[in-house]
Amino acid sequence: MGNTEGRRKRTQAMISLQRQDCFHPPFFKGGCHMSLPIQFLLLLLNISRKGSVRLAAQAMGVSNSTAHRQLGEMRAYYADPLFRHAQGELQFTALGLELISILELLEKHYLAAHACGKLDPTQQRREIKIGHPVCESSLIHSDLIEIAMGFAPGVRLLLMPIRGERFEALREHSVDFLISTMQAAPDTDFSCIELAPERLVLVCAPEHPLASAGTAPADENVIGYPFIDVVERSLDGHDHLMRSVHFPQWRAAESAHKIPLPAAIGTTLGKSDLLMILPERFARLLQKAGTAVILNTASEPAVVNRRLFWHQSMHCDAFMQWIRSVFHASQVLAR
Repeated sequence: MGNTEGRRKRTQAMISLQRQDCFHPPFFKGGCHMSLPIQFLLLLLNISRKGSVRLAAQAMGVSNSTAHRQLGEMRAYYADPLFRHAQGELQFTALGLELISILELLEKHYLAAHACGKLDPTQQRREIKIGHPVCESSLIHSDLIEIAMGFAPGVRLLLMPIRGERFEALREHSVDFLISTMQAAPDTDFSCIELAPERLVLVCAPEHPLASAGTAPADENVIGYPFIDVVERSLDGHDHLMRSVHFPQWRAAESAHKIPLPAAIGTTLGKSDLLMILPERFARLLQKAGTAVILNTASEPAVVNRRLFWHQSMHCDAFMQWIRSVFHASQVLAR
């Protein structure tokens, strides 16, 4: 069997054993078992369509250096340059063209298979695990769960605190999604979308002196009253106060009580002179019920930005795409 024919058959065998993350070809090369990630072959397909490694890398959301590294590994794997630059254009070798032809056929069959089944969320029976660092537990929108379950009643969305390495939990599929205040993923194995920002506001009882002052209280007036402080636990196991983290200008105020967020939401301020910091969405519910007033202070409300992260192995899962779209749409409406 010729070299080109042998490589073609090996690639076809490799594709037939496709997994979402990695191909595991049933053969040996150079005396050791080889694995070629599917992203490498998709890179070659994109290079043929975009006309350059740089544009292919942009289309796939990877860095230029990563694309060149993957291309180098492919060339070493096949012992073939796959393509060359000639007069400003790419000229693919016979093996390169053979691989592209196989990949285009695979893509065609994949799209045909994907079109055969239309996703019906109401028929899904799945459990979706949404992780969040313990220190950011107060930032999770429980109403997102209600929205998703309204469309897909057979789906369970579970909020799970993560005490260890958050992205390892995604990589190991201990959780399906991660909601975090981190502004970027650690590497290209993960993707994210921005969620609506969370505003933290100051609340008090309707009869509180600051509520009837008629003007926005200055910081020196705020720190003259005791606080019911929301306590959160950080990743290192230490407790911290929401007030100290997000409103350091009010640290000097006395802390009358320290309670977790769920208890704070259910707390009745009554006719006390206590102050409390809450996520605005909860504060508005209390204000609507007439049990609290949101104070507009001289200090601007703190804003916490969050993102929804997932591992690339879940990127093409149709139902996971639907879940992400529900999260994103509901968050856009909340802005």
